Amino acid sequence: MEIKRSNDPHRKISVRTIKASCNLQPTPRNQNPAPRNLQLEPCNLNPATRNLNPATRNLNPATRNLLINIQPHPSIRLLTLLLLVLTGVPLSSSLLAQTPASWLPSEVSTLPTADNVRQLEHILKAPSLGVDSVSAQTTVYLTGGTVYLYMHGRSPRNDYLGYRESARITATGDTSVILKIDGLATTDMEDLIIGVYHYGEGMAKVSPPAVERRPVAVMAPTPQIASYIDEFFDLVRGQALDRDSVNWEVLRQDAYALSVTADSLSDIHDVLEFTLRRIDRHSSLQPPAVHRGWATGNNDDDAIDPNLKYATGRRVDDHMVYLSMPGVSSGHDKTLQAYADSLTRLIERLDQPGTSEWVLDLRRNTGGNCWAMLAGIGPLLGDGVCGYFMQRDGSAASGWWYWEGASWYRRRQQLVLTEPYALRQPSRIAVLYGPKTSSSGEVVAIAFRGLPNSRSFGQATGGYSTGNRTFYLSDGAAILLTVSVYGDRDKVPFGAKIQPDEVVSPIKGLDAPAEAAAAWLRRGR
Repeated sequence: MEIKRSNDPHRKISVRTIKASCNLQPTPRNQNPAPRNLQLEPCNLNPATRNLNPATRNLNPATRNLLINIQPHPSIRLLTLLLLVLTGVPLSSSLLAQTPASWLPSEVSTLPTADNVRQLEHILKAPSLGVDSVSAQTTVYLTGGTVYLYMHGRSPRNDYLGYRESARITATGDTSVILKIDGLATTDMEDLIIGVYHYGEGMAKVSPPAVERRPVAVMAPTPQIASYIDEFFDLVRGQALDRDSVNWEVLRQDAYALSVTADSLSDIHDVLEFTLRRIDRHSSLQPPAVHRGWATGNNDDDAIDPNLKYATGRRVDDHMVYLSMPGVSSGHDKTLQAYADSLTRLIERLDQPGTSEWVLDLRRNTGGNCWAMLAGIGPLLGDGVCGYFMQRDGSAASGWWYWEGASWYRRRQQLVLTEPYALRQPSRIAVLYGPKTSSSGEVVAIAFRGLPNSRSFGQATGGYSTGNRTFYLSDGAAILLTVSVYGDRDKVPFGAKIQPDEVVSPIKGLDAPAEAAAAWLRRGR
């Protein structure tokens, strides 16, 4: 079966995505001139719902007492939960995934379990030396729904290292299927997880996992492949954010071993991608063809990228406006300009007399080019420093800001709006973010932190608040290497998940974070 790669076993679609981000001193090569603002990064990678508590576990006493006598009628429950949100009582999430059940090697398991868990996991130890090739297989009897296998390692640097999943099989009646998956286990993993996930109607009876693991032989690749791998390590070793804590020789030898059968440079791009994920979960590699599409707007006519997603918004009442701001995945100047200009024009259209409250929704902003985002949202930010790129200890801080219709990094303009705009009057801003707010989406989240008229709501971000720098290999592949962390306007470093000012968990049938944000804005009238 076809193996697809993803970073979240709960996503319905598994695709490999690479997106654009902020430019931290791109390193061009003569044969690969870098487009303006060249900084790439993968986005939307963070699994949002792993090993979290069931709905009513660990409720605080105030919440437990309020819920204890609620009748099961949905409208009553919804109203009560809304009141809890508006009164500021913390809630435990009712929609987050439960802890997976153990996938035992000696008996048939049934999904969902008696506790309604739909996920099984089998844990393997990491190898003590080198790399192991791991294959897993199981037979599943389905009465309905969809089922698939997944495999990934857990390491101190990446909880989803080498994530892979099998094809997803959907059944409308009784069906028996065999699922297979292959992956890798390395010494830097704490363990290797093989899991099965079932969703939808019906149930799944899952046979014990049949697992085979084989050490990858330590052999040298061809001279051409070895030279390319050495070129890769020469670029990465001296620049990676946490370079002093990486065992570079182990990574190099593992890359050699995994590339023995490679016949061309393109055959080892996946090996180098896997190596980068071992260094840092935000680092990755973009093959030449993918990079060209990113830089040209995915067309040959220098037109705006047809895949561009624009911001949307609406007036909530005479005082309040809601804005939803997606990411922008492009390195194409015309596309980035269109994104920034359209966002500013949207703000201008919605900014009517009396408007003084804005809800900025970043929950679906998975990243992209932060310079277009900062320029476009600039009217809400106002002029001044918004944040910094820095080392984990706060040193070597370089500022980024919005000023008079342009985004800036250090003392250089990055993107200039065609027609800048300033708000009619000072406003208060509620910012929404959650697990999908990642990478450059987190740049925007940080940009509003510390503003006296701003407050954030929702859940923690994806945890990709690190800056990537782009390096080129001789075949035109682009290395997206993490070299810094984000810092706020007070130079407080991040580099991990960003917690909102008010944590508001999702509630089925209610946009609880948005309601909490609106309630805060209205209280200030």
